[in-house]
Amino acid sequence: MARAPLNVAVQLVQFLFFGVLLGLTYWRVPDLASGGTFDRVASLWFVVATLMLQPAQNAVAVFSRERALLRREVGHRLYSFGAYFLAKTITALPIQLAFILAFSGLVYAMIGFQAGAAQFACFYGVLALVGITSDAVGQLAAALHREIIVGQILNGMVCLLLLMFTGFIQTKTPPYFEWLKESSFVAFAYAAIIRNEFSGLEAPAPGAAAAAAAAAARLPPGSPYPDLPTVDGLELVPKNVSNGLTMGQDFGWLVCIAIAIRIATYFWINLAIKRHWL
Repeated sequence: MARAPLNVAVQLVQFLFFGVLLGLTYWRVPDLASGGTFDRVASLWFVVATLMLQPAQNAVAVFSRERALLRREVGHRLYSFGAYFLAKTITALPIQLAFILAFSGLVYAMIGFQAGAAQFACFYGVLALVGITSDAVGQLAAALHREIIVGQILNGMVCLLLLMFTGFIQTKTPPYFEWLKESSFVAFAYAAIIRNEFSGLEAPAPGAAAAAAAAAARLPPGSPYPDLPTVDGLELVPKNVSNGLTMGQDFGWLVCIAIAIRIATYFWINLAIKRHWL
């Protein structure tokens, strides 16, 4: 990072750019009573998609530049791959968390999600796990072949598969792709922040708007509206988005998958260096 500070600066600009872009696109999303359900669902999907795509793409580009240096220095036994992997993780993690925090704060405030420290902490925690796992996915994709273009193609294919089956793009997941949705860390993350945002929000029950209009037509001008039934916001979320798990369970699966992918990345790159595949 000291040798190439432009890499860090460019990544920060990317996070800020996409944070402002999403914030302006969904600026002050309406509440559920005003028909803001779809905008909230869509904005949360784009937030997760950004944290899936951006770190992975950056990791492919950075690792492709580091590959030759790593291969030479590990090959000459100047240090082990384990030392490199640990050092890279320790130095990169605080910067990644800071960038994701800046992005999360921008979109949360500009879009106008539920106000509350607990809600924002859960939101940020889920996105941090997505970003860290996405970074490992990008490193793994870049290490599967010496050519950077191959790594970029593989990374794009994996990211697309993970994003397609979150429940937002399609109303029903085909049975033969159900396994992909149930194993996708992006799907767990999306379900978690949907539950985090919609829990506690109230919306008029289906048919309540029509009932309000009918009641208003029968009341004298200036009369107060009668109390109308409401439902929990989660009941308005598309059924294919929910996986039936609690937010804690979604978060637990996210942690497990993040650890598993990082371990797989470590062992694969270590093996690839020893076998001279990189």
